Amino acid sequence: IIFPQNLKKISAGAFLNCTSLTRLDFSHCAQFEEFGNNVFTDAFSLQELILPQTLQKISHHAFRNCISLTRLRIPASVNEIEEEVFSGCTNLEEVVFENIDGIEIHARAFQNCPKFARRHKHPDFRYGKYSELKGSLQFGQGSEGGTCGISLEEFQDDSDIVVLPCGHAYIEEAFNQWFSMQKICPTCKVGLE
Repeated sequence: IIFPQNLKKISAGAFLNCTSLTRLDFSHCAQFEEFGNNVFTDAFSLQELILPQTLQKISHHAFRNCISLTRLRIPASVNEIEEEVFSGCTNLEEVVFENIDGIEIHARAFQNCPKFARRHKHPDFRYGKYSELKGSLQFGQGSEGGTCGISLEEFQDDSDIVVLPCGHAYIEEAFNQWFSMQKICPTCKVGLE
Protein backbone atom coordinates (compact mmCIF):
# COMPACT_ATOMS: atom_id res chain seq x y z
CA ILE A 1 0.00 0.00 0.00
CA ILE A 2 1.22 3.49 -0.89
CA PHE A 3 -0.78 5.99 1.11
CA PRO A 4 -2.00 9.40 -0.22
CA GLN A 5 -0.37 12.74 0.47
CA ASN A 6 -3.25 14.22 2.52
CA LEU A 7 -3.64 11.31 4.99
CA LYS A 8 -3.37 12.57 8.60
CA LYS A 9 -4.19 9.56 10.80
CA ILE A 10 -5.15 5.91 10.69
CA SER A 11 -7.62 5.05 13.43
CA ALA A 12 -7.61 2.08 15.78
CA GLY A 13 -7.76 -1.37 14.23
CA ALA A 14 -8.12 -0.15 10.64
CA PHE A 15 -5.89 -2.89 9.17
CA LEU A 16 -6.06 -5.37 12.04
CA ASN A 17 -5.34 -8.96 10.89
CA CYS A 18 -4.45 -7.96 7.33
CA THR A 19 -2.11 -10.91 7.03
CA SER A 20 -1.17 -10.48 3.35
CA LEU A 21 0.26 -6.94 3.52
CA THR A 22 3.98 -6.96 2.66
CA ARG A 23 4.89 -3.28 2.18
CA LEU A 24 3.54 -0.04 3.66
CA ASP A 25 4.83 3.23 2.21
CA PHE A 26 3.89 6.45 3.99
CA SER A 27 6.72 8.51 2.45
CA HIS A 28 4.28 10.63 0.39
CA CYS A 29 2.14 11.57 3.41
CA ALA A 30 2.96 15.22 4.09
CA GLN A 31 0.52 15.67 7.00
CA PHE A 32 0.45 12.28 8.72
CA GLU A 33 0.78 12.47 12.52
CA GLU A 34 -0.49 9.35 14.28
CA PHE A 35 -1.11 5.63 14.07
CA GLY A 36 -4.03 4.55 16.27
CA ASN A 37 -3.83 1.51 18.52
CA ASN A 38 -3.79 -1.95 16.89
CA VAL A 39 -3.69 -0.41 13.40
CA PHE A 40 -1.55 -3.13 11.82
CA THR A 41 -1.60 -5.75 14.60
CA ASP A 42 -1.02 -9.28 13.25
CA ALA A 43 0.07 -8.14 9.78
CA PHE A 44 2.30 -11.22 9.74
CA SER A 45 3.66 -10.74 6.20
CA LEU A 46 4.72 -7.09 6.61
CA GLN A 47 8.37 -6.90 5.53
CA GLU A 48 8.86 -3.22 4.72
CA LEU A 49 7.53 -0.20 6.59
CA ILE A 50 8.39 3.33 5.43
CA LEU A 51 7.13 5.80 8.03
CA PRO A 52 6.15 9.41 7.21
CA GLN A 53 8.54 12.23 8.07
CA THR A 54 5.71 14.05 9.89
CA LEU A 55 4.76 11.17 12.22
CA GLN A 56 4.52 12.19 15.87
CA LYS A 57 2.97 9.28 17.77
CA ILE A 58 2.65 5.53 17.39
CA SER A 59 -0.14 4.27 19.66
CA HIS A 60 -0.06 1.03 21.63
CA HIS A 61 0.06 -2.31 19.80
CA ALA A 62 0.09 -0.56 16.38
CA PHE A 63 2.50 -3.06 14.79
CA ARG A 64 2.26 -5.92 17.29
CA ASN A 65 3.14 -9.35 15.92
CA CYS A 66 4.43 -8.09 12.57
CA ILE A 67 6.80 -11.05 12.57
CA SER A 68 8.27 -10.51 9.09
CA LEU A 69 9.49 -6.98 9.87
CA THR A 70 13.31 -6.97 10.20
CA ARG A 71 14.38 -3.32 9.89
CA LEU A 72 12.80 -0.02 10.75
CA ARG A 73 13.64 3.68 10.55
CA ILE A 74 11.91 5.99 13.06
CA PRO A 75 11.70 9.59 11.71
CA ALA A 76 13.03 12.51 13.76
CA SER A 77 9.48 13.88 14.11
CA VAL A 78 8.34 11.00 16.36
CA ASN A 79 7.97 12.03 19.99
CA GLU A 80 6.20 8.99 21.46
CA ILE A 81 6.16 5.22 20.98
CA GLU A 82 3.57 3.74 23.31
CA GLU A 83 3.35 0.35 25.07
CA GLU A 84 3.93 -2.79 23.01
CA VAL A 85 3.91 -0.98 19.65
CA PHE A 86 6.35 -3.50 18.17
CA SER A 87 5.73 -6.27 20.70
CA GLY A 88 6.11 -9.73 19.20
CA CYS A 89 8.05 -8.54 16.15
CA THR A 90 10.29 -11.56 16.60
CA ASN A 91 12.50 -10.96 13.54
CA LEU A 92 13.08 -7.24 14.13
CA GLU A 93 16.87 -6.82 14.05
CA GLU A 94 17.54 -3.13 13.61
CA VAL A 95 15.78 0.10 14.50
CA VAL A 96 17.37 3.37 13.43
CA PHE A 97 16.19 6.47 15.28
CA GLU A 98 16.82 9.59 13.19
CA ASN A 99 16.70 11.61 16.42
CA ILE A 100 16.54 9.87 19.79
CA ASP A 101 16.49 13.12 21.81
CA GLY A 102 13.10 13.97 23.25
CA ILE A 103 11.37 10.76 22.17
CA GLU A 104 9.38 8.90 24.83
CA ILE A 105 9.71 5.16 24.30
CA HIS A 106 7.51 3.24 26.71
CA ALA A 107 9.13 0.37 28.59
CA ARG A 108 7.53 -2.49 26.67
CA ALA A 109 7.49 -0.89 23.22
CA PHE A 110 9.80 -3.61 21.86
CA GLN A 111 8.73 -6.46 24.15
CA ASN A 112 9.35 -9.99 22.80
CA CYS A 113 11.71 -8.83 20.07
CA PRO A 114 14.64 -11.16 20.85
CA LYS A 115 16.85 -10.21 17.90
CA PHE A 116 16.43 -6.49 18.57
CA ALA A 117 17.01 -6.79 22.32
CA ARG A 118 20.65 -7.66 21.69
CA ARG A 119 21.09 -4.58 19.51
CA HIS A 120 19.05 -2.07 21.46
CA LYS A 121 20.59 1.36 21.35
CA HIS A 122 20.57 3.31 24.60
CA PRO A 123 19.23 6.83 23.95
CA ASP A 124 21.97 8.55 26.01
CA PHE A 125 24.90 6.76 24.32
CA ARG A 126 26.47 7.53 20.94
CA TYR A 127 27.10 4.68 18.54
CA GLY A 128 29.25 4.58 15.44
CA LYS A 129 32.57 3.74 13.88
CA TYR A 130 35.73 4.68 15.75
CA SER A 131 36.89 6.73 12.74
CA GLU A 132 33.76 8.92 13.05
CA LEU A 133 33.79 9.43 16.82
CA LYS A 134 37.44 9.37 17.90
CA GLY A 135 37.82 13.16 18.08
CA SER A 136 35.47 13.43 21.07
CA LEU A 137 36.71 10.53 23.20
CA GLN A 138 38.50 10.41 26.55
CA PHE A 139 41.35 7.92 26.70
CA GLY A 140 43.65 9.26 29.37
CA GLN A 141 46.59 8.99 26.98
CA GLY A 142 45.20 11.40 24.38
CA SER A 143 42.60 11.38 21.67
CA GLU A 144 44.64 9.85 18.86
CA GLY A 145 44.27 6.23 19.93
CA GLY A 146 42.96 3.97 22.58
CA THR A 147 42.05 0.58 23.86
CA CYS A 148 38.71 -0.78 24.94
CA GLY A 149 38.80 -1.01 28.73
CA ILE A 150 36.63 -4.13 28.66
CA SER A 151 37.95 -6.31 25.82
CA LEU A 152 41.45 -4.73 25.86
CA GLU A 153 41.28 -4.57 22.05
CA GLU A 154 42.91 -1.61 20.36
CA PHE A 155 40.39 0.54 18.49
CA GLN A 156 40.55 0.29 14.69
CA ASP A 157 38.95 2.82 12.35
CA ASP A 158 36.18 0.35 11.49
CA SER A 159 35.52 -0.72 15.10
CA ASP A 160 31.88 -0.39 16.18
CA ILE A 161 32.04 1.59 19.40
CA VAL A 162 29.73 3.06 22.00
CA VAL A 163 30.52 6.41 23.66
CA LEU A 164 29.05 7.02 27.10
CA PRO A 165 27.90 10.44 28.39
CA CYS A 166 31.14 10.64 30.42
CA GLY A 167 33.14 10.45 27.16
CA HIS A 168 34.60 6.97 27.63
CA ALA A 169 34.36 4.59 24.67
CA TYR A 170 34.22 0.82 24.34
CA ILE A 171 33.86 -1.82 21.66
CA GLU A 172 30.08 -2.03 21.30
CA GLU A 173 29.75 -5.81 21.60
CA ALA A 174 31.95 -5.96 24.72
CA PHE A 175 30.12 -3.03 26.31
CA ASN A 176 26.68 -4.57 25.64
CA GLN A 177 27.72 -7.66 27.61
CA TRP A 178 29.08 -5.49 30.43
CA PHE A 179 25.98 -3.26 30.49
CA SER A 180 23.66 -6.27 30.79
CA MET A 181 25.30 -6.95 34.19
CA GLN A 182 26.69 -3.58 35.35
CA LYS A 183 25.03 -0.18 34.98
CA ILE A 184 28.22 1.85 35.51
CA CYS A 185 31.04 3.06 33.29
CA PRO A 186 33.91 0.53 33.58
CA THR A 187 36.47 3.36 33.70
CA CYS A 188 35.10 6.14 35.88
CA LYS A 189 32.29 4.18 37.61
CA VAL A 190 29.64 6.84 36.88
CA GLY A 191 26.11 5.40 37.07
CA LEU A 192 24.34 4.64 33.80
CA GLU A 193 20.56 4.33 33.74
